[in-house]
Amino acid sequence: MSRRRRQPGFALPLVILLAMVVGVMATVMLQRQGTQRLSVARQLAAYRSHHLGRGIREVVSSWLISITGQPVENMLGPGGLALTITTPDRGTMAVYMEDGQGSALTELTGLSGDDLVAARALRDHLESLDRGQIDPSWVRTVGPAAISAKTAPEGLIHALALVVAEMKVRATSFTRSVRDAREDGEITDADIGLAAEHAGFSPEQKTRIMRLLTAKPDLWLVRVVVSSPDRPANPSRVTARYEGRVQLGGAGVAALGSGLMQSLGSFLSWEERPVE
Repeated sequence: MSRRRRQPGFALPLVILLAMVVGVMATVMLQRQGTQRLSVARQLAAYRSHHLGRGIREVVSSWLISITGQPVENMLGPGGLALTITTPDRGTMAVYMEDGQGSALTELTGLSGDDLVAARALRDHLESLDRGQIDPSWVRTVGPAAISAKTAPEGLIHALALVVAEMKVRATSFTRSVRDAREDGEITDADIGLAAEHAGFSPEQKTRIMRLLTAKPDLWLVRVVVSSPDRPANPSRVTARYEGRVQLGGAGVAALGSGLMQSLGSFLSWEERPVE
């Protein structure tokens, strides 16, 4: 009997199949390595961003402590520029400050009495409005309940007056008087009181509105813009933005060095903002 000959071409499909398996495995391994590399890069970027933000916050906190008791508004340059620091990579860190109290407080923990009642009524009123009428800048989660009469939008002042006076005609009259006082120059607490009287507020309503609308805000919005050189011949480009609120009057001054807010330094809030 003769031996059966092997079928020609049987080994070729097997080789092709093995090559395909090896190719698929290699592709999967490369993709996995790429995903791991990307994950590590993201973790490093988040780590750098966190510690950069923390370092900036500590630098600004130290500067704020150094100017405690001084009128901040008198130390600001064009656009609210308060401080400029050259970074080790020859970039810049620009610190801007502005009135951060021209909005309504929505986090009411810590309030009590009439202030709590009025602040909750204002929050509920704002929430009842159509969303298209409410700008995010109208609200905040930290700081005192009082709203700055210097920078608050007219719509917010009208909403506050309506909650206090419970009459639209009085709220409109009060808002108009506040607007006129702001246009005439620096508004004062006396102007707020006169506006309440001219609008027909009762003594109790006048007292309440003067607690919830102030001409002497002490909550500041701090914006930090970090820039680094792109090329020696080109201007610097923005690499990071941060924003936080700090209270520099009353209890805020004591809190700067008290250690009560160790996680945020002297800031009541702090967050990284998108780079535009």
